[in-house]
Amino acid sequence: SAGEYSLLVTDANACSIDTIANIFEPAMLDATYTYANPSCIGNNDGSIELNVVGGTSPYLFSWNGGESPVNYISGLLQGSYLVTVIDANQCLYELNLISLEDVDKDCIKIPNAFTPNGDGINDTWIIENIDMFPNATIYIFNRWGQQLYNAKGSDHAWDGTYNGKFVPTGPYMYVINLYNGSKAYTGIVSVVY
Repeated sequence: SAGEYSLLVTDANACSIDTIANIFEPAMLDATYTYANPSCIGNNDGSIELNVVGGTSPYLFSWNGGESPVNYISGLLQGSYLVTVIDANQCLYELNLISLEDVDKDCIKIPNAFTPNGDGINDTWIIENIDMFPNATIYIFNRWGQQLYNAKGSDHAWDGTYNGKFVPTGPYMYVINLYNGSKAYTGIVSVVY
């Protein structure tokens, strides 16, 4: 174990020499953390940053099936994370369970109008952050319930056309299902020229 040791060596001729030897060990492994919750409901931008002292570097960080040599863990969803620090000597330090919670605001931003007039401004109906939900389906209906458009996730934004022709100015109903357990978004988007 660590400490100061006195050594005495004597040979067959009764010659001897003594010396002091010091054995050092690293400080006890310890870690603290800071975290950032996901910025909106369903987002995967949560993170945990670890600050490690003691032990012997390099360190390995392990959490819920993930592993990295970097002390910054990103791309996290809402949930509980069990983080373990492993040093070069295979010493372990397990942090208390870290819980991340979504900030209580919607990630999806749905515009209520767009102008597909070819001026390069708001020419398509772009749903902000829909790419976070690749399984989402988007439907547009006219006032008689006829489906004019459907897409999966962020395949392509609606350009205000049906069968290659621009739809008339007016309100159109949309249904957006994220398929993440939340209620479908419904509402009206207006096409304005």
